[in-house]
Amino acid sequence: MKMKKNWMKLILISALVFIFLMLCVVLNYSSGFDTKINSFFEGIWSPVSTTFMKFISDSFEVIPFIILSLILVSVLLIRKDFRNFLIASVSLVFGFFLESFFKIIIHRARPENILISETTFSFPSSHATLSLIFFFLLIFLFRKEIKNKYAEILFTIVCVFLIILIGVSRIYLGAHWPTDVFAGWTLGLFCVSSVILVINSLKK
Repeated sequence: MKMKKNWMKLILISALVFIFLMLCVVLNYSSGFDTKINSFFEGIWSPVSTTFMKFISDSFEVIPFIILSLILVSVLLIRKDFRNFLIASVSLVFGFFLESFFKIIIHRARPENILISETTFSFPSSHATLSLIFFFLLIFLFRKEIKNKYAEILFTIVCVFLIILIGVSRIYLGAHWPTDVFAGWTLGLFCVSSVILVINSLKK
């Protein structure tokens, strides 16, 4: 029961923060903040850091994301872990369709100083949404299997770091406004937490 309440709190908090960010964008309250952060990153552009950030961003484009997701669900299938296979599959698909839905609804333009080619709308960031879901799943599914305490902590830190790095790479490249990335993280957290709660409840 306590675990269920914790998941419900996580779902509620992530949903409220996402709604708050969405309203800020729709009402144009976030423009000052977004512009300042965007200008800051433009001021630190360099050939080396841009190449690195493009590599990080490209590592979670559609094709790499599909490959990583297939590897994850395949491992769970091979292990005959059908409940977690369902959690992973539904979370990833749910996150993809939900962020695509809000992109169309909000219809937000990307920053003008974008360094890469993008054809979709800006809010929320799909990279932020899907990377959070993917790495959250890795932590949720595999962290407890690591017997060494320090290795477990390191594994968690690396996953969280990659979530942040992917999001920052999108802001650095001008592919997204900061609020797009923050919203993507909260949306991803909402999606994966909701799926975990629902499927675990159905199992019981």
